[in-house]
Amino acid sequence: MTDAQIIADRCTDAYNEPDRAVLAEMVTSLWAPDGAHFGGFSAKGHDELVSGIIQMRVEKVEPINLVFRLGSKVYSHEDVIMFLWEAVTGSEPPVATGATVIKTTPDGRIQTDYSFTFVDDDPDQSQAQQLADGFADVFNEPDPEARAALVRKLWAPNGLHLGHFVAEGHQAITDGIAESYQQNNVEGQIRFQARRHAMRKGDAVFFLWDIVPLNSPDSSVAVGSEILFLDNDGRVTKDHTIMLEGD
Repeated sequence: MTDAQIIADRCTDAYNEPDRAVLAEMVTSLWAPDGAHFGGFSAKGHDELVSGIIQMRVEKVEPINLVFRLGSKVYSHEDVIMFLWEAVTGSEPPVATGATVIKTTPDGRIQTDYSFTFVDDDPDQSQAQQLADGFADVFNEPDPEARAALVRKLWAPNGLHLGHFVAEGHQAITDGIAESYQQNNVEGQIRFQARRHAMRKGDAVFFLWDIVPLNSPDSSVAVGSEILFLDNDGRVTKDHTIMLEGD
């Protein structure tokens, strides 16, 4: 079992733990002392994390006997862990689905975990959806000058892209996307498309995306996830592309 899998399992177990004393021990061992959570509640530090989880359980989990479980394999990318999750009651279909993104410390503890619940076209997340759509547009743009302008608009000057290629700074990111376009879409037959549940929690935006053939827009040849970390101006300081299905 990988370290990422262990952290994901233990994180999920913590949100399922009803006993405050046991939960406090779990949080202390798993999160850094200044560890934080952004999701249904915001918390920083062990005491706030424990109180936030307990309050969430009292208000939303225990009344319907909700249980959180992993809904996908666990993916790790540099210092980031990502997995999909489901919230279930008994054998019924999931009540909710979403994703958890975890930023880890050098010693393997949780610095920040972000919980995203999938809600299509949430009006409260319209800015996050616009950002996700704009991110997809960069990879779909055939014109080099227009593409470069989109990169400058979206990424911070020293922004870092971590995906099929690694690039830092506007020019390197622009060159990497241009090379990717030439290799994969020079004839414009496919489209990179963000799904309609992009959301922001804290300084992070998460969304799933599809690569769809233009002659069959209801099908998908690849599925992935994107994690964007933003600065105070809303520009990307680092993004992680994680493939889920396809090449």
